[in-house]
Amino acid sequence: MKPFLIFISILQRSLGSRILHIRLLFFIISLAIIFSCNQDKNLNSNDLLKIDFIESLSDTIPSVAIKIMDSLITTGKYRKDILGIIYYEKGKVYSSIQDDELAKVNFTKALSYFKKNSNEEYTAKAHLYLGSINIFLGKREEATDN
Repeated sequence: MKPFLIFISILQRSLGSRILHIRLLFFIISLAIIFSCNQDKNLNSNDLLKIDFIESLSDTIPSVAIKIMDSLITTGKYRKDILGIIYYEKGKVYSSIQDDELAKVNFTKALSYFKKNSNEEYTAKAHLYLGSINIFLGKREEATDN
């Protein structure tokens, strides 16, 4: 939270408080609109923020993202559908750094959570990744299973 407050204070000094307040208000309204249009009824806005945070870390700092996702998994505080998404994101990170075996393990774990929660969108996405990895590894029979 501290870096965010530092960022806000820098913005206030550089932009003036009136402009900052208008921009923050616009940002909050935009988030409210985005979250109200969310089609996944099982996820609330806090869940979506956590997922967005994990996705942004995965794209920028994969090693840190993996450590954070591991700690989120071990806390056991998250619902099963969120755990599935964490495993899915972890699989994407491993896939992006070409660790295909660990990617497969995580996508497979994610699939088990998605199937239990009837999350068809993420089930399809995980199957797509698993199939692609298996084709890349030359395991065509396994690829067709996914």
